Amino acid sequence: MRSYLKTWKGTAESSGQAMIEFVIGLVAVMVLLAGLLQIASLTKAETDTMIDARREAAEKAMSDPSLLGTADFVGDVLVGGDESKYSADDIHTTVSSDEFVAYIVEPSGSSAAEWAIIDSVPSNSFSAIRSSSVPTYELGMVKGDANDSVPLISAVQKLIYDDDSIEVESEVWMPWLRGIY
Repeated sequence: MRSYLKTWKGTAESSGQAMIEFVIGLVAVMVLLAGLLQIASLTKAETDTMIDARREAAEKAMSDPSLLGTADFVGDVLVGGDESKYSADDIHTTVSSDEFVAYIVEPSGSSAAEWAIIDSVPSNSFSAIRSSSVPTYELGMVKGDANDSVPLISAVQKLIYDDDSIEVESEVWMPWLRGIY
């Protein structure tokens, strides 16, 4: 009888420990599952905004040239807090269209004599970009953009990221089709 009581007592302690381990494991699995569901919703939102931005750019690409976009000319990229280049928290310094022409277009011809040769070629895009006050117009680019706010799952909000939602933004640039359609 005594050995039976010892066995029963040891089993009760083991099952209590097993229950605690099970609960801890269950919480960990639920956090992972919530994180995966949140990543899936963010991925869907990113795909949807990219499709919407692409649709907007395509509509502009087939329409009036007055819808051509003007882009900022990036002069430098200052790395943000995550120490990763070209990520969302980076700061892009912009330069004027004159600086764009001076640093990008002008070096295409190393001297005035070379630019005279380039300028003599009919329908030369380099000359048009060089002489334009709005070089992006000469490049013929149209812009489409879209954004969406993705609400956070409460488990993710309480355990991982303390905010109500995450903003997803997409930007697409396409060439203007110059009245093909």
